[in-house]
Amino acid sequence: MRKITGRIFAALMFTVIPVSAKTWYVSSSSTSPMNETGSFDAPFRRLDGSLRNFSSAEGDTVLLKSGDKWYNQTIQLSSSGSKLKPLVISSYGSGAQPQIIGLQASEDAALIFIGNSHGTTIIDNIKFSDNPKMGIRLTFLKEPDNGNIVIRNCTFENMESGIGYGYGYYTPKDSSHVKNVQVDHCLFSSLIKGGLLFYPGKTGSTGISVENLNISNSTFDRCGLYSIQLNAVKYGSATNNTITQSGDTSQIGSASIYLASVSDYILDGNRIHNSIREDKNPDGCGIDFETNNRRIIAQNNIINNGHGPAIFMYWSSDAIDDSVHENSDITITRNVFYNNNQNPSIGKSEYNAEILIAGNHQGAQITNNSAYLRYDYSSSKISERLYCLMQNGSCASVPLATMTISGNRQGVLYFDYAAMDISFEPNFYASTYLDLYNAFGYNTNALNSHWNSFGVREGRIASPIFDAEFYYIAHPDLQINIGKNYFALRNHFLNSGINETPGRISSEIFDVSYYKNTYPDIATMSNTDACKHFLTLGILEGRTGSRFFSVKRYVEKYADLQSAFGVDYRSALSHYYRNGKSEGRLAPP
Repeated sequence: MRKITGRIFAALMFTVIPVSAKTWYVSSSSTSPMNETGSFDAPFRRLDGSLRNFSSAEGDTVLLKSGDKWYNQTIQLSSSGSKLKPLVISSYGSGAQPQIIGLQASEDAALIFIGNSHGTTIIDNIKFSDNPKMGIRLTFLKEPDNGNIVIRNCTFENMESGIGYGYGYYTPKDSSHVKNVQVDHCLFSSLIKGGLLFYPGKTGSTGISVENLNISNSTFDRCGLYSIQLNAVKYGSATNNTITQSGDTSQIGSASIYLASVSDYILDGNRIHNSIREDKNPDGCGIDFETNNRRIIAQNNIINNGHGPAIFMYWSSDAIDDSVHENSDITITRNVFYNNNQNPSIGKSEYNAEILIAGNHQGAQITNNSAYLRYDYSSSKISERLYCLMQNGSCASVPLATMTISGNRQGVLYFDYAAMDISFEPNFYASTYLDLYNAFGYNTNALNSHWNSFGVREGRIASPIFDAEFYYIAHPDLQINIGKNYFALRNHFLNSGINETPGRISSEIFDVSYYKNTYPDIATMSNTDACKHFLTLGILEGRTGSRFFSVKRYVEKYADLQSAFGVDYRSALSHYYRNGKSEGRLAPP
């Protein structure tokens, strides 16, 4: 390809004129001998060629050919369609997403600039990569109350950030206001600063720069300091997103989702994994309520394997007016936290909590969450706590009068594979049999002693992996050779049955062959390790272990279970054995 020198500011300039809507085609690989007219048979080749003087009508569509690539070219949108006739930039043909690649350094470089948009603009199925700054930048330089932007099925890869408004490249004028932005089914990967950064700086007297921002069904993987950073946002939601590895070990303040001066917002059903932090600070959290947030609901999120806490409530000078504000009316409910605090704060072991709270946050409600705390086999102790109210360098034992902390479930998570007996999981055993919980709590040694002395012979179920009665009924050869001796059946399973090829089905909940065949990431594990994976992670993730029962389906099928457990599949599984099975509740996959 011919080397491009200098700064090429390739642009699609759209201005609304009263003409009929058209579809325009662009293909960098076109070999058509015809003059470029933008038709299917004679597509434009360059984004900075004939399209430079292109004018759009409502309903116009620009289609980039799948599999094609454009280098050092930028699309600028200064007008838009309408709700009924949106302006669309998308793809045509089969193959990989059309890719816009930016290789030249530029302080404010973006691959698509979206300016004033009073109607509706849709960007669909485009890949943005290798740009020194960002993929899509919202500018809105001229007029207030712009917006109505839909960005869906797009990929942002190997850049500083994916989608941004403000964040150092442009501080919006006081009159600027963005409404109705939707990001759906997008992939953000290998980004230096973050995936989606709405950080507009000073926002005038209203204190709002972005109104109704919705982020859904998107994946954020290795997205720098923040996967999602929101400042001065009112209304909207982040739902059903998957976030893997946010943060940086060299900088403080890292978080997967960062909120400051955000109000009336919902975080629902997000899966947040592996937030990273620098050793000496309390960040590296799943969700950071940094300062001045109002009326936020965080529910049904699963946050795990972070360096720091799952939730951090703080106050700082990062509010829109540089003052310090604590949060208020924050609701944290029906979330599941496990295996966080993997990089404990040096010298502050008491801060190793799933929920870390600094300050007096009026009206905070922390209710009905489930935390599975990591068990340290070397010390025979739980190595973290459910929550910590930071006061005078330590953790207060009771919540402040202005907060409500109640109804939270606390269990134990055992991660030492070598020490695990797959027929006995203490947390499950205690949660399933309330007489044992009332007698022993989660005392591992006491529960283990009961299991081996009494529980096995009584036919109790101490792990979703193994049910002696089911094992007996499912295998006629064992009925003949062993009989209804539960202790001997347990020993057969551990010493022989699980290691057979394929492994024997061992409970209504779990069939090792089914599990390995269903999930490719489990397929190459040994049968025993697959069992241990299901116990430690699979259940928490809502994975299905057999053709007879799906715990995720169990919760989704019954409204009362949704209300009681949310995404706490471990507690829901214990409920099935404790109550649901006898009530005739069924939940096949």
